[in-house]
Amino acid sequence: MPLFTMRLNRVWDIRREVQAGKEITVFGVEADTDTGIIKKHPITVPGRPDIQQGAIVSVFLDMPNDWNNVLGWANHGTGEISIDSIDYHKGSILRCAVLIFTLLFWRFPDWLHTIIFLSLIFLILSSQKKIRKLHRTRQALQGACSSRQDGAINTAHS
Repeated sequence: MPLFTMRLNRVWDIRREVQAGKEITVFGVEADTDTGIIKKHPITVPGRPDIQQGAIVSVFLDMPNDWNNVLGWANHGTGEISIDSIDYHKGSILRCAVLIFTLLFWRFPDWLHTIIFLSLIFLILSSQKKIRKLHRTRQALQGACSSRQDGAINTAHS
């Protein structure tokens, strides 16, 4: 899971949206990073972070070069950290647990009970994995902000 620190040289087309019950921000950016200049559109960030030209931010990607699935965003100037809601995933686990309990009282064919039960277990395990990933994301972003208090970023290539 790559962590990038960058200075936002230009931002455009900032849109606040709700997808699957979660607030997100979609925008385009041109930025200086330690590895060069990037220009990406769209970038999807969880929540409603303050996005300002000139800001220095750290971005935690779920997969390398997958800027549509940013796990977290930290603004070094304000200290603001924006990640997906852990409570959302805890709620998913709770809903699955309730459905598993209710399966005890519903009469379905055994094969259907098995499929439903295994699907719910899979959803619980996926949510637990996402929660662990979000905790690691928060720790990495907090570390990135505290280690770069001066806002220094190598821009010798520009």
